[in-house]
Amino acid sequence: MSMNFTGYPVVAEHRLPPARRRLLLGGKRDLADLPPQEPGTVLVFEVNGHYEAFRERRHLTGSEDAVVLAVAISVVDMRERLATTRLLIPSNSPADDFVVEAVFRAKVTRPEAVAAAGLTDLDATLRSYLSQDQELLALGLQCGVEEINEVRSLVRRRIMAYCKVVPPQIDGMDLSLREVRVPTPTPLREHSTVVRDERWNQDVVELRQALEQRDVERIHEILQGGPSMVTALGISRREIHTSDAAREAYESEDRRRKHMLDLLRTLPDGYLDSLPIDAMQFVTALSASLRPGATGDPVLDEEKPQSALRRASRDADKPPILDEDGHVD
Repeated sequence: MSMNFTGYPVVAEHRLPPARRRLLLGGKRDLADLPPQEPGTVLVFEVNGHYEAFRERRHLTGSEDAVVLAVAISVVDMRERLATTRLLIPSNSPADDFVVEAVFRAKVTRPEAVAAAGLTDLDATLRSYLSQDQELLALGLQCGVEEINEVRSLVRRRIMAYCKVVPPQIDGMDLSLREVRVPTPTPLREHSTVVRDERWNQDVVELRQALEQRDVERIHEILQGGPSMVTALGISRREIHTSDAAREAYESEDRRRKHMLDLLRTLPDGYLDSLPIDAMQFVTALSASLRPGATGDPVLDEEKPQSALRRASRDADKPPILDEDGHVD
């Protein structure tokens, strides 16, 4: 787990009052004078100008020489940690800086040394170490925040080379570089997010417009195909029932034919004979289509077209004659 806090590796430091003296039995310190010892830590006592670590995994009695004679005590964390230190380097704009994060593996090897140094803030010590590389501090001056990926590459290579040539050294500790990061500056992230979202929204709008245009062109083509194509579209979309569409189609055709017949009835006698068409064939076909059960065979004899028209009109108005089975006779 990466850590970033003060109080490592020396977790706590305390001055100690003189130990209580007992006649003929020597001194003994009240254990309440000692700070609590968490798992993974050791107690280091300052005795006569030097430091002694109590490494035994047992409870103190308070009568140990180092405990009785100590004037101060330190609690040192002995577990391996990942320590993250952050360093700001300027960009080519006074408004922005790059944040460099270097992750080090740290482990105490000699608690007496770190207690003597009073090393309570490893983060500050590592930041000072990185700040001694002047070329690292100047790397961002040639780039703007928009060039964050280029800065990441430059910074990573520089710190790795620096730690290899001038490794971090702290008496009583083992340190090694594990990772280098350059997080995206918050203003750049927010700006890029807005730009990205706008671009995505525009893509969606253009896609919808293209699909709408295709749908318009398809519907336009269907409408040009006439009522039957429109009816077929309604059936495919389940907006029109097939039986309703069939009934409407037959009724529409019947209205059209009857309208044609009514129109022909209004013509004066002999008008069809004067047209440049085969009037007999025209009237015969019309008569056949208007009579229920018609087969299209001629129903007129040698009558004049106008007389045949009147006969077709009369036949069309008569109800069909059905046989015993219900078929048209």
